[in-house]
Amino acid sequence: MASRLFQRKAAGKNGAPQDKFTVDLKDVLGTGSFGVVYRARDRRGGAIAAKEIKQNPAGLSQRLPDLLRLDHINLVKVFYTTQQNHAIWMFMEFCEGGDLDR
Repeated sequence: MASRLFQRKAAGKNGAPQDKFTVDLKDVLGTGSFGVVYRARDRRGGAIAAKEIKQNPAGLSQRLPDLLRLDHINLVKVFYTTQQNHAIWMFMEFCEGGDLDR
């Protein structure tokens, strides 16, 4: 599978710049019962995580705006969400070091 490019237009003061996220579908960071997490990059080349949620848990779509507003040092920051091909995608802060089970 190749990389996938996601684009969205963000309203700016001097026009409408585009935010781009490139997802490497070959670089899987983890899997779970609801989906897959991939390594991705933002338009500046910074590392982010892209979570593809294939099974939509009850009420997740309604909670997405709340996730985007959360901003706390102890929470992973969600930058953007979108729905494509019957899956919800969440683009979020990349946290190195593996999972918390270690």
